[in-house]
Amino acid sequence: ETVDADLTANGNELVASTINFSNINDADLSGGALTGTDTNDETFNISTAANAVNVNDIDFTSVAAINAGTSTGDAVTTTELVDADLTANGNELVASTINFSNINDADLSGGALTGTDTNNETFEISTTDNAVNVNAIDFTSVASINSGTSTGDAITTTEAVDATLTGANNAVDASNVNFTNINTADLTGGALSGSDNADTFVLDAAGLKANEILFTAINSLVNAEGGLDDVTGMAGVDWTLTANTGELSSTSYQFIGIETADLVSQALTGTDTNNETFSISTTANAVNVNAIDFTSVAAINAGVSTGDAVTTTETVNADLTANGNELVASTINFSNINDVDLSGGALTGTDTNDETFEISTAANAVNVNDIDFTSVAAINAGTSTGDAVTTTETVNADLTVNGNELVASTINFSNINDADLSGGALTGTNDSDETFSISTTANAVNVNSIDFTSVAAINAGTSTGDAVTTTEAVDADLTANGNELAASTINFSNINDADLSGGALTGTNDNDETFSISTTANAVSVNSIDFTSVAAINAGTSTGDAVTTTETVDADLTANGNELVASTINFSNINDADLSGGALTGTDTNDETFEIDTTNNAVNVNDIDFTSVAAINAGTSTGDAITTTETVDADLTANGNELTASTINFSNIND
Repeated sequence: ETVDADLTANGNELVASTINFSNINDADLSGGALTGTDTNDETFNISTAANAVNVNDIDFTSVAAINAGTSTGDAVTTTELVDADLTANGNELVASTINFSNINDADLSGGALTGTDTNNETFEISTTDNAVNVNAIDFTSVASINSGTSTGDAITTTEAVDATLTGANNAVDASNVNFTNINTADLTGGALSGSDNADTFVLDAAGLKANEILFTAINSLVNAEGGLDDVTGMAGVDWTLTANTGELSSTSYQFIGIETADLVSQALTGTDTNNETFSISTTANAVNVNAIDFTSVAAINAGVSTGDAVTTTETVNADLTANGNELVASTINFSNINDVDLSGGALTGTDTNDETFEISTAANAVNVNDIDFTSVAAINAGTSTGDAVTTTETVNADLTVNGNELVASTINFSNINDADLSGGALTGTNDSDETFSISTTANAVNVNSIDFTSVAAINAGTSTGDAVTTTEAVDADLTANGNELAASTINFSNINDADLSGGALTGTNDNDETFSISTTANAVSVNSIDFTSVAAINAGTSTGDAVTTTETVDADLTANGNELVASTINFSNINDADLSGGALTGTDTNDETFEIDTTNNAVNVNDIDFTSVAAINAGTSTGDAITTTETVDADLTANGNELTASTINFSNIND
């Protein structure tokens, strides 16, 4: 039958069925309970045998429960690996299928301890390996503890105890005990280390949650060790890089061996002594630096080191800010950046600040706001009105069909107001007519709402309405080629129209130019260019320079050889002139000699061969004469000093 028994203070003694037994070696209680004394400490030696225990030199079997009594040194021991379970009550455990109560110490010889699923246990550890106190029992030789599925199971210590994650959630090794199902752990300044597996670290207002365990009072340095380890920050906490890869610091913790980090929209700061390379992509708020993949990064201050760079292997666009060394890319606000590679992305300037984009002969490279950009496909400078392109090297540029746009260093610029090419050439489009506005300023031109300076040459393109204009009197020089001229020390080609605003035009000394005029004042066409507002033309010392017209145009001689005035233009160094039936007028102060021959309407005067001359008024000077080396007939008119010869009506002739 089930019989209970009580121990006494002596070995080999017990009380059962109210009988005081002594010198007993074995006892089978058939499921009965055993009670220890309140005045003596008993040691209950168990094994893997169920319901068996040795105490006071008696081998008990079929024991269901043991109450060790209120003495404070009652212990459970074993020489075999025996597991044990906690109960909801203090000083209780179940081992070898015996329900122990009033136990103070338990040695499991490497066995496992299991907590309850309904009660929160607190496991107090120390620097002593495999030792733990829980439910007022001091356990030793504990290999592992499963605290149960209750949600408030905790590890505590009054000493600095180190702990190591295992890679599984709610599992940690501390005091050489493998803990599972742990919810919180206070290490009293001990160090936390990660596992060789993937560990997660999440900042919490109360401490650091690692693999779902909330750690408090830990050493600030956390080595995540191997595996793909991840850190998640919290609002109000910014982060700082170190000089080493995989390292990351916050106000409270310094992490080593981190592979990924979620900063929850907080800022990251680089070092002042090391150059960091921030690799971005089209993913918003994501960046890789120091072998860490960051997400949810709001801002990055790269530090005052001078080689901090932003790079990407994808096409990423970027925006400038009002400050030097700053940009926005991948929705991250970068500051203290020195170099940026956009892999073919576009750069946008501000609408409120004037930016200066410094280019060179290096393709797709530009410096702006103290940042050296490379692999830039396009730049929109913004709507501010002083955005400029500059260079210290000779750089060529191309216009587009749109205002304030140009292509230079293979970058498509838009919203540009000024451009200095340092002696480079500018090319217009073949499809649009450009108007190049020049002044007396050398190498300066405005076209498509851009003020260009230091322009050596301009090819306007094959469109047929390209024009040079000016609001100041600007002189121009012809070249040996059609549609070319030099003005404001710029060599223009493919020009169709040019307005000199009263400036002078000079021909070449080596080529014969033909200046085609009309009844339009100050207008002339030469070398396929229609000039307007031309005050004077020096045709050059070549000997075949001519003035022609398809309209009846009058002309005036001057006091000098090879000079005439026609269409209100003062011509010099002219060799031939066809007036298409127009009249020629001599001076009133100089005597002219008009040499004619049998050729109708032809005359040479002042070293100019005139043709298609209808009439000549020699002027009021008193020595004007007609001469010929051929027999030429002449007719008088009704007026004095008049005659007709070579079908020219002469007046004011003296000889």
